[in-house]
Amino acid sequence: MPKSMCRLIFETVKWADGAPRLLPWHQERVGKAMELYGAADAPVPDLAAVLAFCPGPGSGIYKCHITYDTQGRVKAPVFAPYRPRRVKKLVCVEVPHLDYSCKWEDRTALEAVGAGLGGDEEALILRNGLVTDCLLYTSDAADDLIGVD
Repeated sequence: MPKSMCRLIFETVKWADGAPRLLPWHQERVGKAMELYGAADAPVPDLAAVLAFCPGPGSGIYKCHITYDTQGRVKAPVFAPYRPRRVKKLVCVEVPHLDYSCKWEDRTALEAVGAGLGGDEEALILRNGLVTDCLLYTSDAADDLIGVD
């Protein structure tokens, strides 16, 4: 994708008991996405600064969805209660041409990978026989599955 084309990218940050979790890790990913796809003069969005102006809920666990574009502009964060999904089966799906090098807001191609799976199944994405991603791990549940705070 050309750097001049403006597209939306997002981060979903775990928000627990009034504070973001793993913010440096998310900020690093924002920096890498802007390095790869951001306009030459675009600022790298500062997630801590964005969240300082949009305080979230004080208690409980939430998903904090932050959308920004390749020009470095950021939309106001959206908070939603976290509701974990129960996955009983991973299904390997070979997808040789899927590019999910950053978290694009348009997830049409990614969601198509899991189309047709049952409500308790999740796609384990393969490229050339190697695991590259899992729909579950590109979502908000990843922190809890691997025990990360």
